[in-house]
Amino acid sequence: MSPKPGIGRADDKRTAAGEHLKAADRYIKADEFEKAMQEVEKCLAIDPGNFYALAFKDRINDAIQEKSKKEKDIEKPSPVEKRHPAEKEEAERKAEEEKRREEERKREEARRREDAERIKAEEEERRQKAGEETRRIEEKKRELEEELRRKEEELRVKAEEEGLRRAEIEARRLEEKRKELEEELRQKAEEEALRRTEEDARRLEEERRRIEEETRRKAEGEFLNLQEELRRKADEDVKERIEEELSKRLDEELRRREEVESELGAEEEGRRQAKQKKIQQFLAKARELLAAREFEDALDEISKVYIIDPSSKEAESLEDDIRATQKEEGKLRKDRTRSGSEETAETYKQALKKVWADGKLSAKDVKTMKELRASLGISEDQHEKLEEEAKLDCYNDAVRKAWSDGTLSPDEIDHLETLADRLDISPGQLKEIERAARKVFQKK
Repeated sequence: MSPKPGIGRADDKRTAAGEHLKAADRYIKADEFEKAMQEVEKCLAIDPGNFYALAFKDRINDAIQEKSKKEKDIEKPSPVEKRHPAEKEEAERKAEEEKRREEERKREEARRREDAERIKAEEEERRQKAGEETRRIEEKKRELEEELRRKEEELRVKAEEEGLRRAEIEARRLEEKRKELEEELRQKAEEEALRRTEEDARRLEEERRRIEEETRRKAEGEFLNLQEELRRKADEDVKERIEEELSKRLDEELRRREEVESELGAEEEGRRQAKQKKIQQFLAKARELLAAREFEDALDEISKVYIIDPSSKEAESLEDDIRATQKEEGKLRKDRTRSGSEETAETYKQALKKVWADGKLSAKDVKTMKELRASLGISEDQHEKLEEEAKLDCYNDAVRKAWSDGTLSPDEIDHLETLADRLDISPGQLKEIERAARKVFQKK
C-alpha cells in the first residue's frame, strides 16, 4: 500500500533536521560553537519552526558570550586588586552575585535543556503515536481495499453467472427451436412416407383384388362356355380336345395368378425391408447421439423405432444402455466441478457449433454471437480459438453422421466437400478426421 502524499517527505525532513542537531550537539561539546551554529542554521533552513534548533541556537549564543567573557577576564588584571578594601569587598560581593547569577543562568539553561529533552521526548512520542495512527489508518485502508476487491470479485462472479445464465437460456431457446423444426420436418417426412406407403399398399391391394376378380370371372365364364360346348358336342374327340383346352387354360390362369401373388409378396417384402432399413437408420442415429452424450435426442430416435415396430428388442436394449449412461453421466456431472471461465468458454463453443452447423453464418448469427461474446466476456483471441475448434467439431460430427451406415453416398460426399470448404478445413485436417471416422465405424 503506498503512503499518503507528503508523509514520506515530512519523515525525510525530520530525519535530516535531526542529523544536523546531533552534529551541532557534538560541536558544542567540543567547544566548536561556530560549526555548531552552522549545523543549527542548516536545520532551521529545513524546518524554520523547529523548537530544538531554536533552543540550541540560544544555548550556543550563551556559550559564545560566556567564552568571550572568560577570555576578557583572563586578559585584564582584576580591578579588585587595585581597589580599597571596602571597594574590594564590594567587588567581591558583586563577583559573588555575578557568580550566583551565572549559576542561576546555568541552572536555567540546564532546566531549558531538560525542557527541550522533555519536549523532544514528547515530540518523539507524538511522532510514534502519529506513526502508529498512520499505520492503523493504512491497515484500515488495506482492509477496506481488500473488502472492495472482494465485493468487486463477487460482482464480477455474479455478472459472469448472469451472463452464463442468459447464454444458457439463449442456447436452450435455439436448441428448442432447432428441435421443433427437426420434429416438424420429421413428422412431415414420416407423414409423407406413410401416406405414400399406404397409397401404394391400397393401390396394390386394389390391383390384386381386381386381378383376382377378373381371373375368377374369366375362369367361370370360360368354364361355363366350355361346359356348354361340351353339351352341344356329343362327339368324344371334340369333347377330349375341349377338356384338354380347358385344362391348359386353367393351368395358364393358375400360373398367371401365382405370378401376381409372387409380385405382391415381393412388394410386401420390399416394404418390410424398407421398414427394417429405417429402423436401422434410427438405431444408428441413436448410437451416434449416445456417443455424443446427447441422451434426449437419442431417446427421441428410439421412440421413432417404436412407432414402426413397438416390440423391437434391439430398440429396448439400446434404450436401456442410453438411460444407464445418462444416469451415470448425471452422477459424474454432479461430482465434477469446473471453473467459471471453462464453463463460459464451453457454453460459447456450443453456441458457435450451433450457428456453424450448416457451414453458413447469417448476419443475424453474427450479431447474436457478438452480443453473446460481449455478455460472457470472451476476448477476440479466445473467440478465434473457440471458433476454430467449433468448426472442426461441426465437420467431425458431419463426417461421423455420414459414416454411421459404414459407407458414403455421392450426396454425402458432395455435402461434406461443401461443408469443409465453408468451414475452411485444411486438407490435413480433412484426412485425419475422415480416417478416424472410418476406423470407428469399420470396427462397428
